[in-house]
Amino acid sequence: MNPKAVDLIVVSTNAKKWQSDMRRLESSPQPRYRRVVLVTHKIVQRMFSLEKLEIVANEVQFEPRLRYQLPRHTVFGYSWGSIWVDEVHESRTGKALWRALRGLLELCLIKVLMSATPLVENPEDLLNLARLIRPTTLGVPESENLRNMGRDLRILKSKYRVKTHGAALDFANQDEIHVQTEQNEVTSFAERMVRMIQLILIPRSVRRTNNSFRHDGTRVSAALPGCTILHVLVKVSEAEQHESEQMLDESVQARYFDTEQLGRFFNEGRAKLSFFPGETAALPYTKERLLVDPVTKLKHLLELIKQILVKGSDIVVPGEHHETQDRIIPIEALGNPDVLREYNATSIAGQPVLNEKVLVHTTFAKYHPFMIDALKIVGVNAVSINGAVPQAQRTKTIAEFKKNKQ
Repeated sequence: MNPKAVDLIVVSTNAKKWQSDMRRLESSPQPRYRRVVLVTHKIVQRMFSLEKLEIVANEVQFEPRLRYQLPRHTVFGYSWGSIWVDEVHESRTGKALWRALRGLLELCLIKVLMSATPLVENPEDLLNLARLIRPTTLGVPESENLRNMGRDLRILKSKYRVKTHGAALDFANQDEIHVQTEQNEVTSFAERMVRMIQLILIPRSVRRTNNSFRHDGTRVSAALPGCTILHVLVKVSEAEQHESEQMLDESVQARYFDTEQLGRFFNEGRAKLSFFPGETAALPYTKERLLVDPVTKLKHLLELIKQILVKGSDIVVPGEHHETQDRIIPIEALGNPDVLREYNATSIAGQPVLNEKVLVHTTFAKYHPFMIDALKIVGVNAVSINGAVPQAQRTKTIAEFKKNKQ
């Protein structure tokens, strides 16, 4: 190994030496992509061996860091990417580090998955997530974009309040991400945030290879066609927007993450953006409840699924968007009705297209019964596949889903 090419840092397991090794990591003169750091899981365990441990999220030179603060006020800083491999080990052993980071990751991911637009309720969550999982192929322009987004965030916080669910994209007033125009701070920020999701998050969270399976269970075993990724704009009700903004405030105020209270905090936060709470959650999810429930994105999802099953995805998605990954399109352009003003939850009409299937990725299995009931109301057959189902039953369900042509 050429010593001038990389800076190899081996963190000692000796308690008397590992502190100096960690300081060496922070003072390394080499760029980040030329640092190789070897850390055993025992090192991370040691940091969590004492009680009253706090994990504090902060930034150092615009880079997100988790600061591990011990009662004696000894502070060590890791970049998130430096311990990515170690986190995988912690997930298998169930240590406190992984529990804390997993909760932090889920906070970011749930906002990406549940938001109707490429923007999240808290833009800083997405920025930190993109930094965290940045791949080795991330070039200089993308790295510069990350630094610019950190700057723009500070500008926006002082000048504007970025509205959720598409308001920032409305400023941009463009239907392609790569359009370059003279833009103000809000527009530039929205354009770069969408581009970051399109280039970094989505391609690396939805991976396909020639060994992947088609929906009918056969292997691809050939060159994959171009993948189409659409960013759909959905206008939500005022009540939903108010709840999202309230969640934004609570998320920003969460300056530290206690591993004991972490799960409760995130679960309570998610409940505010979910279905009916309390005793009403145990009642059957009927058509009447669906009509009065202000779940705008769910209603749009139901209508979109109906169209795809009857017409086919190639027909529903306009031809100019096929095999593109950077298009921003309003839900009305896909033929959906205005569910805010009028929604009847009518059953599916027409013969479904052969072999056309829809996979919906959700975050929590406890919401599946509501979605299954809603799909049945509109005449769509649905199955629930999640980790709560025994493995044998899950495998059987997936196999039946692949073989069923309807």
